[in-house]
Amino acid sequence: MNEKEFNKYLKGLKVDKKAFDQLYFYYFPKIVLNIYFMYKDYGLGEDVAQEFFIMLLQKQEFDHVNFPNKWVFTVTENLAKNKIAKMISDRENEHEYVSTQYLIAATKNDPVEVALLGDFIEAIKRLDEITRQIIKMKIFEGYEFNEIAEKMGISNATARQRFARGMKKLRKEHRMEDFM
Repeated sequence: MNEKEFNKYLKGLKVDKKAFDQLYFYYFPKIVLNIYFMYKDYGLGEDVAQEFFIMLLQKQEFDHVNFPNKWVFTVTENLAKNKIAKMISDRENEHEYVSTQYLIAATKNDPVEVALLGDFIEAIKRLDEITRQIIKMKIFEGYEFNEIAEKMGISNATARQRFARGMKKLRKEHRMEDFM
């Protein structure tokens, strides 16, 4: 679809069902595949594509789009990133209490161990989001690096490297030689 056609359909989106259909049938499968290739998750691709078209229908006006494919894929990739960040955040909130209580129980309520553990958990919270998630998945949830890589859509080497760097940072900044 060229720039002229795209902008014509975009402008007529709300008044002409054919305009919507043209955009939908042209871009929906492309969006799903693009997100799948990025994150290996068809369901995410379908959710993002649907969210994109709902957003198009809700928006009042559009400026002229010079590079339609680039615009569509940038918007949908950002939607996917936001969706993943929310899923990670929701999962962290869901498991944070359980993980903390489990770890405190593992210290056998030794005050020194509980204090060190609390410092460790606070230090993890200060890491960047991706590294924090990798460390939590590896240490607290028991995932292997290949599982972490698959779930996060990154390479096994990246998962290992981020974990190692994060642990090095935790050890260095917080003198936590006892951990890993």
